[in-house]
Amino acid sequence: MDTVPMEEGQVKGQPDWDSTKSGYSAAESPEDNTVIKPTIGVASGISIIMGTLISAEGFLFPGTVWQLTGSIGMSFIMWAIGAFFNYLGGLCYTELGTMLPQSGGDLVYINHFYRRPRQLVGYLCILAIPASMAAQLVVFGEYIMYAAVGEEMYSEEKMHEYEWISRGIGAAGLALILLLNITSMNWVNRVHTGLAVLKILIMLFIIIVGIVAAAGGLDIPNPGNWDDPFAGTSDNPYSYAQAFLRVNWALTGWATLNYTISEVKRPERTLPISIFSSLTIATILILLLNAAYSFVVPADAAFAAQELIAGSFGTIAMGEKVGQVLVSVLLAIVGFGSASVNFFSCSRVLHESARLKYMPGARYLSLVHGKSNTPRHSLVVLAVLTLIVLVAPPPGRVFNFFIELTSFSGYVFGILVIAGLIVYRFTNPNEPRPFRAWLPVPIIFILSYLFTVVCLFLPPDENTESHLDGDTPYYLPPILSIAVTLVGLPFWYVYVICGGSWRKAFQWRSAN
Repeated sequence: MDTVPMEEGQVKGQPDWDSTKSGYSAAESPEDNTVIKPTIGVASGISIIMGTLISAEGFLFPGTVWQLTGSIGMSFIMWAIGAFFNYLGGLCYTELGTMLPQSGGDLVYINHFYRRPRQLVGYLCILAIPASMAAQLVVFGEYIMYAAVGEEMYSEEKMHEYEWISRGIGAAGLALILLLNITSMNWVNRVHTGLAVLKILIMLFIIIVGIVAAAGGLDIPNPGNWDDPFAGTSDNPYSYAQAFLRVNWALTGWATLNYTISEVKRPERTLPISIFSSLTIATILILLLNAAYSFVVPADAAFAAQELIAGSFGTIAMGEKVGQVLVSVLLAIVGFGSASVNFFSCSRVLHESARLKYMPGARYLSLVHGKSNTPRHSLVVLAVLTLIVLVAPPPGRVFNFFIELTSFSGYVFGILVIAGLIVYRFTNPNEPRPFRAWLPVPIIFILSYLFTVVCLFLPPDENTESHLDGDTPYYLPPILSIAVTLVGLPFWYVYVICGGSWRKAFQWRSAN
């Protein structure tokens, strides 16, 4: 029987994995069959990042950011500010990825910078992943439903019923994404490249329709959004924190390749080219998309639609029969593609944490299927966790809730990563760095994150609260994020400190 060689750090007496019964062949990778082979070049790297940057959120958040800032002019300023800070973040993560070319992203960087207790902080990095996936699957389901029933989704009588149907559609999308990702790495790369191109074409289609509308080529009324572009501008700090959070969410896909950097060929060249090419293209397209929306959709309709602004755009520009269905189906495809890319990158975080023995069942979660070159066990576990998070919350605006829950954790870990990078500059000045960001860059970037985290605890005004979260308290997402972290502490203690032994964790030792 072929077996996987015992890895360094494996507990003696642990049963070997029977590779002949599973397809996990040690012969195909004799040194370590937990390592995924490099297959990603510049073209694939750009397509992966573009697949995340040109995401469903890029189509959805213009309406929410517009509503939060109160005016189309201030909305554009927020998108420009967000793009600037994301360029700074791209510089920081290019340095990190080329200095530490190991898959796992923030998990790897935190483990490297924080030796005590590095395993604790690294383990906690994976807790917010299912909520991020669930948010994108909700979008996929909502746009399929909008294509079917249109504005009826907003009716109070059937809102909750349609929401559960949307989640069911999202669950079906999750199953399809899982099937795609466990089949073959080569097929995953091809599909993601195709979806990235398709999403850009969809965005260009909406932009062209908006330009035609602005030129008077469509028989629709002028919404008048640019008559006084700063009328109604908000003065509430919470609104700007929420708007900045959503702008960042739509633009932070530039870090996607850092999570799969071990699979990248020549990362010192591929990573910077991929990050900055993708971020530049995406920023230009998203600004043009905002303009297209503003040429067609009146402010009050945009504020009411929020994340479904693209559906309102299609209905107004092309009518209910064509626009409602066509644009909504296209946006559902965008949501599916974004969820698939996110699933691909997040599964590598789970896989890497298993390789580092931070997870229950790490021996099996760390394995890579020899023929498909995919971490199948990690993919299945991530799908199950995502499904639980998708169906667990009660009816309500779960999309906004998932966004805020995930973002708070992301900002906290982002602060830890960039703070570690700054300190590491002084404690290890001679560390080889193929790429080095100017020192003020990480300092300014971390200050922007600190501002947003602090502002998330400020109370919103009545208008913001009613449009954003309904009856959900504004402070619940960050508080719940902290609570989820605390719930994970016992598992970290057992599987990292006590080597996976519950008996050892609860063993009573006499003081004598």
